[in-house]
Amino acid sequence: MNTDDLRIVLEKHVLWLRGEGGERADLRGADLRYADLRDANLWGANLRGANLWYADLRGANLWGANLRGANLWGANLRGANLEDANLRGANLRGTRGNNKQIKSLHIATYDIVYTEDRLQIGCENHSTSEWKEFDNKRILEMDGKQALTFWNNYKDYIFQTIELSPAESVGEVK
Repeated sequence: MNTDDLRIVLEKHVLWLRGEGGERADLRGADLRYADLRDANLWGANLRGANLWYADLRGANLWGANLRGANLWGANLRGANLEDANLRGANLRGTRGNNKQIKSLHIATYDIVYTEDRLQIGCENHSTSEWKEFDNKRILEMDGKQALTFWNNYKDYIFQTIELSPAESVGEVK
């Protein structure tokens, strides 16, 4: 999606939010790689399956937005409002979280991103409870010996971090 088309969608969305006509932003499947969406008001927008690869969403209002299956790889969500957003199935690899609903850290060779119930290490995204049950064989299958060494060195630290600094709920997942 080019910058002009995106600007028009956002302008119509703001009008819709104000009750002045316009229309709700429907950016399903949109290619928004590297998009500058800083401070954008995307309250209730449909971004299902959108490619937000390295998008700048700092300070964006994504309250109630549908981000189901969106590619947020490398996106910057610092200061973004994700309350009641649907993040089910979203790719969070390398995402800079908002430090509320999405938290992120980097340890050794892996980016780690977690939400209330999901944990993504590198490209592997599973529920936190699944991660706790993985044995050495399963970790080895993910990324070989490097992953197993990493896991055995840092898994306790990762779970302790999640326990001490849990991600907030995004609300009811739609």
